[in-house]
Amino acid sequence: MKSLSLFILLFIRPQFMRTEPKVPFSKGDLKTSSEIPLNNTKVSTFSPLNSTITSITRSRTRLPYPFVASIQINSKGKYQHLCGATILHAQFVLTVAHCFKKYTELKAKDYFVAAGSNKLFDEQAKRVRVSSITKYIDFDVRYGYDIALIKLETPMPLDNTRFASLDFKDDTRKGGDVNVLLLGWGHTQPSVPKNLETVPFRTITDIQCFLEHKFKYLTGSEICAINTGGPRGACDGDSGGPLIEEGTQLFYGMLSYGRKPCEKGKPYAFTRISEYVNWIKQKMSDLQKVSHKTTPLKALKKRSK
Repeated sequence: MKSLSLFILLFIRPQFMRTEPKVPFSKGDLKTSSEIPLNNTKVSTFSPLNSTITSITRSRTRLPYPFVASIQINSKGKYQHLCGATILHAQFVLTVAHCFKKYTELKAKDYFVAAGSNKLFDEQAKRVRVSSITKYIDFDVRYGYDIALIKLETPMPLDNTRFASLDFKDDTRKGGDVNVLLLGWGHTQPSVPKNLETVPFRTITDIQCFLEHKFKYLTGSEICAINTGGPRGACDGDSGGPLIEEGTQLFYGMLSYGRKPCEKGKPYAFTRISEYVNWIKQKMSDLQKVSHKTTPLKALKKRSK
């Protein structure tokens, strides 16, 4: 029996092992960047944000990436970054489903989405409580479908300056050899501010990913990209962060997994957005309909008090 290649979900802390040889898409053991520490090289050498990010939230200058958000929890009075996310609509953000695997005891309302600054834990950022989390029905850490739609309790104030939505509606299947950027904060510490980082990648075809890089468990709903520069690859805190085309900011994917967190020059697998366009549209529509049905009842109860 051939041994299975081990893959690592770029996830917070929990671990699992897939041992069934008949399962086609194993992700393997989970590790974190705390086990593979990022070196002391300054990230500013590969991030274009270092010259504009410091005071950007205190002015009307448009953020470089106003659609990027952070999924957070509050633990013992300190906010903790779990995953990156992308604003799709004033009331909806998109991230990966595996972001919610660790804290199984938590409810949707225990999570927060922070946006309005490309600096993590910036005092000027807006933090909104989560209303609901809708994972793709077939999601399993072993099989893929790593996507989740988050509905917010209160809308983000989209102004196209600090807050903006990213278009997700292009359902064209993307190919290889395209320069793209992963947007994320990488390895983080609770409540410690950190600037958003841009990590350069280049997409590769499914065949290249499968044959040349031995990603034997790649699914059709994922896209591969290889790190092309900078002091690090994709780290655990980058999970769910958007992969966008350089220049056009076309939304390609969200970081899902790789072999080793933070490893430079290596390929990683991303949830392929184009495969989920109809699902996202349908779920957003369904959740908005539910809101419209419940809002009048809530208003009636308030007036009757």
